[in-house]
Amino acid sequence: ITATPDSSGIKGFSWLWTQDKNKEPEEKITGTPDNTSVDFEASKDGTWYFKVKQTDYAGNWSKSTSLYYNLDCTPPSAPSIEDIPCAIQGIADSNTIKFTWENNKADDDIAGYTYSVKYIAPVPRQLVSNPRRPLRIPEQDIKEMADELFAANEEDLNSEIILPERIVSNKNTADLTNIRNGLYVFSVAAIDIVGNLGKQAKYEFIANKYLPVTYVSSVKNTTS
Repeated sequence: ITATPDSSGIKGFSWLWTQDKNKEPEEKITGTPDNTSVDFEASKDGTWYFKVKQTDYAGNWSKSTSLYYNLDCTPPSAPSIEDIPCAIQGIADSNTIKFTWENNKADDDIAGYTYSVKYIAPVPRQLVSNPRRPLRIPEQDIKEMADELFAANEEDLNSEIILPERIVSNKNTADLTNIRNGLYVFSVAAIDIVGNLGKQAKYEFIANKYLPVTYVSSVKNTTS
């Protein structure tokens, strides 16, 4: 706190630490010009205002000047992940998947999102499908095999997912392209403007329709 010059000299200050934007310091000295700093605690989330005014030896009080401080220690809520296309519950219709989610409407300070796709377990050969080798077993058997795969990996599916503590995307979508067959968990969480990492939402799914592809990594020029 620095006093401004006054012809009769500054006698002292009156200050206020409040969440009431319209409240003003009382015209009562709470500090002298020797008090150049003061400590306060922000005891709960929200905007806090530090207001101070000064008085001279003639008894005149100035208008207050103020600074504000915003405290946000509350992380965002978990997003709501929309279902992906699954003709059979839990088994994605394609290994190219678009995930979409929505954040809680009460979370109005979202800066972006972090997410990850964790591979949990392989898919049994009987569940593998592709255009050249479609599944030829009854749908009920497929459901039972999928349920068994989820049940056998329940502990890993329910384990904590470590997400990157940074914004991965500003969009509420994530695209997966022809991922390998397997049992997966997709996890996403919001990050607010002050950097609080929110609670995560999870989506478990089976990918069993990988399309084999060939990549050319280099071309070598030879002469005869």
